[in-house]
This record gives sequence, C-alpha cells and structure tokens, in this order.
Amino acid sequence: LNDVLELLIALRKEARAEKNYKLADDIRNRLGEIGIILEDAPTGTVWKRK
Repeated sequence: LNDVLELLIALRKEARAEKNYKLADDIRNRLGEIGIILEDAPTGTVWKRK
C-alpha cells in the first residue's frame, strides 16, 4: 500500500507542478473516498488514514 500511495502522491505533485489542478484534486478526492487523507506540508505531502 505504501508504494502505491507514494506513486499517487508523486503523480499528484507532478500534476500540481504542471498546474493540472483538476487531476491533482481528483487524486486527492479519490484517495479520500477510500479513507486516505493527503496533507501538504512544507516538506512535502504526507498521508494518513481517516
């Protein structure tokens, strides 16, 4: 699970860097649907379970 989440976080980071906010939001929202919360911090994005 960690590897998959890290991949999705990296894809979201890349989408944000390319100003593809719809994709970035979609990734965050879909993870939220399965109980994963993403938090953007100065050191990067971290995830936790609801």
